[in-house]
Amino acid sequence: MGTECEVSVYYRGRQPRMAVEKAFRMIQTLDSLESFFSPKSEVSRINRYEDFIPSAHTVKIVKEAMRVGDITGGAFDVTCGPLMDIWKEFKEGKSPCPEDIERAKQLVDYRRIDTTGGRIRIPGGMEIDLSGVVKGYASEVACEVLKQNGVRAGFVNCGGDIRVFGDRVFNIGVRHPRDKGILCTVKVKDEGIVTSGDYENYFESGGKRFHHIIDPSTGYSSVGCIAVTVVAEDAMYADGLATGLMVMGLERGDSLLEELEDARGILIGFSSDSLVIRSDL
Repeated sequence: MGTECEVSVYYRGRQPRMAVEKAFRMIQTLDSLESFFSPKSEVSRINRYEDFIPSAHTVKIVKEAMRVGDITGGAFDVTCGPLMDIWKEFKEGKSPCPEDIERAKQLVDYRRIDTTGGRIRIPGGMEIDLSGVVKGYASEVACEVLKQNGVRAGFVNCGGDIRVFGDRVFNIGVRHPRDKGILCTVKVKDEGIVTSGDYENYFESGGKRFHHIIDPSTGYSSVGCIAVTVVAEDAMYADGLATGLMVMGLERGDSLLEELEDARGILIGFSSDSLVIRSDL
């Protein structure tokens, strides 16, 4: 998944090494299935328009991604692959052409994904990229593996997408998006906590910051929020929602978060060069 994954467990008596190994094997399995870059993954096979029946994991992830797309009014869209391809070239020194971005935007619409008959089909030219939800799903499923193998409490952290479980309250630090150190600490129990931000994967050009979270409606990096943290019972849901809220920006994102009864969070942005924090944590 292009990141580090950590499994931590709390136990009494015999060390649950086998449970931890099974959790890591599950994460590796999901990586092999959902990688955007591996030609053998199911995602790559879908993007080559192959006709096959994908795993239950892939179907579940795609359907949840589409649901989050509906919730966020399309701000979260797993068919952003064509736009990501353009911006990858920009990082390598080739300036994106506005006409190319406009053409790629026409291929971005998660509502055109066909999930009937147990298959996943997309129109020609379209690509799906599940990186916006797969780490949350991996942490969620790995925790289930741990519980099924006798672990009573612990957490899984897949590149900052964290799922905690058991009869413990975990204090999770939320990184400050511009300064070193922790902005705040959030108490989490049997929930997922995920942060999306513009500070992990970005570059600057012409005095502007370009980051990896693309707004499907513009084809450019999202603006308005610089970081969003979401807490929800399901880490995959929190993962997709955090990205969607980043794209929506402070005002729209905050309004949506207030409406949702199954998530809470922190939105951080700028207003007149001042840091603005909206939180219900």
